[in-house]
Amino acid sequence: MKKPLSLFAPVLLLLFSYNSIAQLPSYVSSTGLQAWWPFSGDANDASSLANNLCNNGANLTADRFSNPNSAYDFNGSNQYLLLSNPGFSFGQSSQFTISFWSQRANTGYGVTMMHGTGASGNFIWNFQSGSSGSYQFGTNKQGSAWYWAAGTYAPPAWEHFVGTYDNGVMTLYKNGVLVTTTTNSHTAVAQTNLPLYVGRGVNGAYFAGKVDDIGIWDRVLSTTEITALYLGCTSISNQPSDVTSSAGVNQKIGVSANNPSATFQWQMDNGSGYQDLSNGGQYGGVTTDTLSISGITLLNDGSNFRCIVEAGTSCADTSLSAILNVCGDITSQPRDTTVG
Repeated sequence: MKKPLSLFAPVLLLLFSYNSIAQLPSYVSSTGLQAWWPFSGDANDASSLANNLCNNGANLTADRFSNPNSAYDFNGSNQYLLLSNPGFSFGQSSQFTISFWSQRANTGYGVTMMHGTGASGNFIWNFQSGSSGSYQFGTNKQGSAWYWAAGTYAPPAWEHFVGTYDNGVMTLYKNGVLVTTTTNSHTAVAQTNLPLYVGRGVNGAYFAGKVDDIGIWDRVLSTTEITALYLGCTSISNQPSDVTSSAGVNQKIGVSANNPSATFQWQMDNGSGYQDLSNGGQYGGVTTDTLSISGITLLNDGSNFRCIVEAGTSCADTSLSAILNVCGDITSQPRDTTVG
């Protein structure tokens, strides 16, 4: 025969909860998003469209925050990523935006990425490093002359590049700042589904260096959105998730950020809005990546917890909320009484 829970002394459990499924960082707009490759352990697309890249020899490496296995490294001779049949295509009159981080190994020529073909007449685009520290966003009618929006780059820094295209108008941004604008004036250009290469072009031109956080949208991002992509340096990698707990136990709720220098501030909302938590009473670790909640009671049921993750005054990210659900033996809880 099973005995009521209230007859047993509470068992103290040390539990840790976070959501390890890759999610879009809060600074990445999902409106018009065709693909987001965070390269967090693989070359899978974190958007809802599942445009997963196939890896041809590229090696996972540390990203710009020194997180291991969080970017791809290309040797400049035979390594690349490939999406043979993307779920998107662009043409001469299209709108689109490409965003990514890159660290070049040298100033030599190489194609960072290319959406293209060898067949004449098709609309194609690429990003490539030229000689003497140049960097270029190009569009073309295959077989014709390229149009370039060009800037500069000096290895070995990690730098952020964005190219926008609006019915022929090409704009290049570097580290959140507009570099240059030019216009593609080709006519009678075909639009079709073409392979996407990362780390090389259609005819080779292999890239030597690292690439991370590639995003593709079928619209032109605003300057505010582009700045957010550049400044989004906290990039929460694991979100906290809901917790179901018995009364009397201890719990931990976790969050993690890509930036190792990030700071943390946990907040709670129990019905009157989010307020910063302080260490003391039930709560500990309120300024770390792991919030500790001790001696949980039914009064904690339904409380919401979130974390403000910050790296410098211009780089802040707010986590998703985690709800604490408490279950227990209500017969052991105080009851209202009526005195007659």
